[in-house]
Amino acid sequence: MADIKQVKFDEEFDEDFGSHFEAQLAKRGELNLTGDFSGFLREVQDKVGSLALVLHNKEAILEALLARLAVKGSLAIEPLCACLAALARDLRQEFYPFLLPRVLPVLLAILDVQSAEVLEDVVFRLLPADER
Repeated sequence: MADIKQVKFDEEFDEDFGSHFEAQLAKRGELNLTGDFSGFLREVQDKVGSLALVLHNKEAILEALLARLAVKGSLAIEPLCACLAALARDLRQEFYPFLLPRVLPVLLAILDVQSAEVLEDVVFRLLPADER
C-alpha cells in the first residue's frame, strides 16, 4: 500500500503567518513553479497577509483556487489541494456553504482522472483523518 501523504497543519504552521492558507502558499510557492500554481499565487497574493484578509477575501480566493483545480492535466493539483485544505481549516464553518455547490463538483471532476496520485491528493488531503 502506498504511503498516504498528509498535511500536518499544526507541525507546519509558522506563527509568522496569519493563516494556514498563507503558510501553505509560502511553502508551495517555493516548491511548485508550474504555470498553474504560479498564476494562482499571483492572483491571490494581495488577498492574504492575515487571517482577517483571508476571511474577507474568501470568495475570491476560493474562486481562483477552484478555477486552477478545474484545469485538465494540471501539474499543480497536489499543491492546490493542500491550499484548499488549509483554506478550509482557516474558514472552519464558513467553508461549509461552499462545499456542496462549488467545491465538490470540481473535486469530483478531478477524480475522473485515472491517476491514483491525483485521487490520493484530493481525497486524503481534504478528509480529516478520522473520516478516512
